[in-house]
Amino acid sequence: GQVEIAEFQGRKWVRGLSENGKVMKVMDLPDEWALEVKYYFKNAEGFSYIYFGVGTKEVDELKITALDSRIYDVYWKGKTLKGTTPPDLGEVHTIAFSERGGILRAFIDGVMVVNERVEGAEIRGSGKRPNRDGFYIKFREIDPSAGNEFLFTEVRLSQYTR
Repeated sequence: GQVEIAEFQGRKWVRGLSENGKVMKVMDLPDEWALEVKYYFKNAEGFSYIYFGVGTKEVDELKITALDSRIYDVYWKGKTLKGTTPPDLGEVHTIAFSERGGILRAFIDGVMVVNERVEGAEIRGSGKRPNRDGFYIKFREIDPSAGNEFLFTEVRLSQYTR
């Protein structure tokens, strides 16, 4: 997919231009880490989808779906997150992930929406952790000319120290 660097709200953002796209950073994540991304999502009509994921296998994935001018649902690993207040469209929000002590957590605007044990976390120190070889941001059905916008900025990855 196509993206551009755009000025928005006084900062530089990555803006989705094509209908579908994916930005991925392939790297070995540390044993204990945190990742944070600010994003802006606006949808005028039809369905649009944005995804934030850990690893290259697209398993540990947070998906936000918009229908027309509202958020339709929020999903984790393909299942609806019940009891989660969806983020409003047309505003800047923060998605964050952290993995510490074998527990993976995901947050939307500082509210924890996922808290689960990482499969294979017991392999700590062996250098073999499942699906921790990067992170990605993906979008589907984005069309800025139709009012379906997706931008992200301030991608921050940090390592916990003991």
